[in-house]
Amino acid sequence: MRGRDFRAFKKVINKFEGGYYNPRWHKSSGMGDSGETMFGIDRKHGIDENYSPAAKKFWTLIDKNKSRKVWKHYHRGGELETQLTELAAEIMQSPFRRNMNDFFTPQAKKIVENDYNLTFNFIYATWNGSLWFKRFASVINEAVSDGITDPRKLIKMAIKKRLNSGNKIIIKTGRKMSEVLGINVT
Repeated sequence: MRGRDFRAFKKVINKFEGGYYNPRWHKSSGMGDSGETMFGIDRKHGIDENYSPAAKKFWTLIDKNKSRKVWKHYHRGGELETQLTELAAEIMQSPFRRNMNDFFTPQAKKIVENDYNLTFNFIYATWNGSLWFKRFASVINEAVSDGITDPRKLIKMAIKKRLNSGNKIIIKTGRKMSEVLGINVT
């Protein structure tokens, strides 16, 4: 996938996802049980996406170039950043498509796919995991079922779901989503 959606994947990486984290090198209580992580892709917990050809290239490239001295917490790969960003975007496409197919009604899916802001929101929801994606999608499915099809109203609902999630990290990213997309939900 290239084009608008692929650019949106790269924008998620650049606006929402941090750089490198290695639990052996960077002790950070904020990372919880994360494994080695780059651009939000967790080597330990990234289930299916870590077995794709793009993921194998991604982690091989990191393994060949990482060093404790240079790859500090949040390091973005230096001269490899562009290549790693492209690979990370490619890695996340499959789980995004799977989530879109699994958690949206056909009508809601069509609306989301045809609106950049909604697509961007749900591309990022892929990084949040399938359970969060499903929660966010259910709000859109319900609204569409109730006859609300205006993408501007739906994106506000999606952001409000983040803001009212009760999860500090999801709330923070809801505020950031509002800022990045330039959408006031109040």
